[in-house]
Amino acid sequence: MYGEKAAPKNRPTVRADRPHAPIAPTGEIRPPARVQTPVVRLALEHAVLARHHIAQRSSDASASAAPSKQAPVVIPPPISDSEIAKLSHDAAMKEWTSRKAHATQPGIDEAIKRRLIDESEKAKARMQEAGQGDGK
Repeated sequence: MYGEKAAPKNRPTVRADRPHAPIAPTGEIRPPARVQTPVVRLALEHAVLARHHIAQRSSDASASAAPSKQAPVVIPPPISDSEIAKLSHDAAMKEWTSRKAHATQPGIDEAIKRRLIDESEKAKARMQEAGQGDGK
């Protein structure tokens, strides 16, 4: 707007006819803050405490149930070089990924971990070799 009806550059922060409703920087009138009665405040506090109690109970239940859900670590049996040499591309890929994944599990003996890593590298080499012959 231009002329007399143009908004002044220094706007008041509250309207003269509604001192409880401040004017936002965009010119909108903000609604007054809600006044909470003691009953409403008590209900809100109860809801917050109930949510906290439910969340704590569920975390306690999951923490106590977690050890019983853990299955023992199943380690793949050793595979010989001659068995690896007979594997197809897909079978070699499965052996490679399985042994690589099992080697990273916590709680595995260092010697077994080393064996699994060595076997996974051999299976990977076999997979690449078998893939070249199939045109993959």
